[in-house]
Amino acid sequence: MKRYAFPYRREYSTLIGEIYRPIVTVYLQAKNKRWVGFTLYADSGADITLLPKSACEGLGYDLKAGEQGYVGGITRGRIKVYIHEISMKLGEEMFRAKIAFAQTENVPPLLGRTGIFDHFKVCYDNKQKETVFIVY
Repeated sequence: MKRYAFPYRREYSTLIGEIYRPIVTVYLQAKNKRWVGFTLYADSGADITLLPKSACEGLGYDLKAGEQGYVGGITRGRIKVYIHEISMKLGEEMFRAKIAFAQTENVPPLLGRTGIFDHFKVCYDNKQKETVFIVY
């Protein structure tokens, strides 16, 4: 059974002080076929992976060539996004996933469930301060 573990990252919250947040490093395939690494917050509440506009441009894709949509969060605000289906690697596992690129830079980089969590059993281990992805 393949297992990929990612340590939480220690950060500071103005609301509660020091906190450890689950992060994961994934690789997305750029238009020129090169793999580019991204560190994202592993967010089991996010429906789709979300990245800022500059990530789309850095990968060589035309932002507006994606399917237009909107995402929202706990504030009920909506952010315009363009969804692209891109090859992703998590550990040694490679698959296609839908990535929502925001029309703005003002978004946190989130690893959402759609197209990703289907491949893994995901465990948020707060005691060990790591997120574990186990291949099905």
